[in-house]
Amino acid sequence: MKKLLVLAVVVFVITGCGQKVWVKPDGSQDDSSRDRYICTQEAQQRVSGAEVNPYGETARSDVMTNKNIFEACMKTRGWVLKEKEK
Repeated sequence: MKKLLVLAVVVFVITGCGQKVWVKPDGSQDDSSRDRYICTQEAQQRVSGAEVNPYGETARSDVMTNKNIFEACMKTRGWVLKEKEK
């Protein structure tokens, strides 16, 4: 049973099932690149945190892309997320 599950996962990954792409009826590759760049910039959020433990203090600051904001931006620009055609 375990071998069958592993095989199913491998086939799923190799065939690309579940892969999605942004499409727009009149959109070109340049339009896609530009809109993805703009939406990525808009969806960037700084995430910071600090911690004090018996060994000292640590602080951290990262930049993450908010997926929901990115997707909303792309949809606003006319793009639709669809399953990738084989």
